[in-house]
Amino acid sequence: MNLAKQIADYLLNNNNYYILVHKNPDGDCLGSASALCRAIRSLGKNAKVILPNQPSPRLMFMWDDALEIGEFPCDTAICTDVASFGQMGELYETVFKNAPHSICIDHHGTNGGYADINYIDALSAATGEMILKIIEAMDVELTVPMAESLLVSVADDTGSFQ
Repeated sequence: MNLAKQIADYLLNNNNYYILVHKNPDGDCLGSASALCRAIRSLGKNAKVILPNQPSPRLMFMWDDALEIGEFPCDTAICTDVASFGQMGELYETVFKNAPHSICIDHHGTNGGYADINYIDALSAATGEMILKIIEAMDVELTVPMAESLLVSVADDTGSFQ
């Protein structure tokens, strides 16, 4: 089965998601997490992004603190652009390991797959490309904030498309 479609079906059929990124988050993990969170919320489901530390000042222009707000039990931890569980820092122990289910969405070929569902595509230039496929498979309308987040994701990881 197509992994983007498998994850889309999972997201459509469940409700409470914590989205995790790696320490010192770059544009790909922030953009991917932001777009995915917005897409899930557009379906009326609970989602929030949990950061291990604040984004760098160069990326604060695109970060929306509202994506971190929400109180609900975590049914599924989703990691975006996190090549190994160690990159999550404390979030691995406090959030990821305690979640009943887990999903990893990543474009790094070194990712060995540490989640229940692993969507790893080393041919993608950025995780944002993979998130777009999931959003499309969920049949969610791509909003301007989602598109801007995905643009940051791909532009940052490709060195402005170089």
